[in-house]
Parts: sequence; C-alpha cells; structure tokens
Amino acid sequence: MRLCGGRLHPRAALARIATKIDARHVVVASTKGSDDHTRVSVPISYHANLPGSEVLKRSSLAITQGGAGSSYQALGAKVPLGIWPAHRNHQLLGERLTQLGLAFPLHSRPLETAIDDFLRDRSEIMERLSRFTGMDSAVASLAAAAVIGELF
Repeated sequence: MRLCGGRLHPRAALARIATKIDARHVVVASTKGSDDHTRVSVPISYHANLPGSEVLKRSSLAITQGGAGSSYQALGAKVPLGIWPAHRNHQLLGERLTQLGLAFPLHSRPLETAIDDFLRDRSEIMERLSRFTGMDSAVASLAAAAVIGELF
C-alpha cells in the first residue's frame, strides 16, 4: 500500500500515518523538496512532477490540502481523503467531504485519533467512493469544483 501525500507535512507525521494504515511507502507530490531530514521507518519520496492518476491507482490514502483539484482527483480514483487544510476554503471543502463520508480531517484532533477513526470507517468510506463513476482525473480545478459542488 502507498500513502500519497500532498503539501510538505512533517516526515514524522507522515510516517506515523503510514505505519498506522500499513502503507509501505509515502509519495509526496511537491515542487519543493523537504528540509525535514527526520529519520523515519517508512520510505518517503518527494517528486516535483508526478502523474497523479497513476500514483493514486496504487494508493490507499491521499492526504491533500482539501483543494478542489486534488480532492476531485482522489475521489475520481476512489481513494479516501485525509484533509490537512492550508486555507479556510480548503477547510470548508474538507468539512463538507467529511460530512458526506468521503474524507476525514487530520488537523482538528490528535493524529492518532483521526487515523483510528479512518480505519474504523474505512469500509464505509470505500463503499461510498465506489459509487463515483466517470470522473476524469485530468479535469481542471474549476470544473472539479463544480462537480464537487453538485455533491452537496
């Protein structure tokens, strides 16, 4: 299993999540490399350019900032979302996706509690995600936001 991470989160936090969900590798899509050199037990690789849809096909969890584009891409790939918002609008979208049972927040409670809740609810989240069909992972962010908006 792989964990697909988004913006640069602390390596120790990513490794704790990966260990809890039994992921063997963390892939981070970021134009910046990490200055964090904390030793961790799970390999973490950073890539400036990744074919998101290909990485998501092999991912067991996508950690995103909660933006429309990354959320849409993960939903289209039927990959559960862990939301670690960077801005208020990301937080609002993440809250709505959580209410719909498609995501869970990583910022509003202890990390271990969030992951335990995800593991408890994982089969229900996966069942909800299985209902998504015909979502094109190459769609632009504005179109993704419109489609996600229709979920409400």
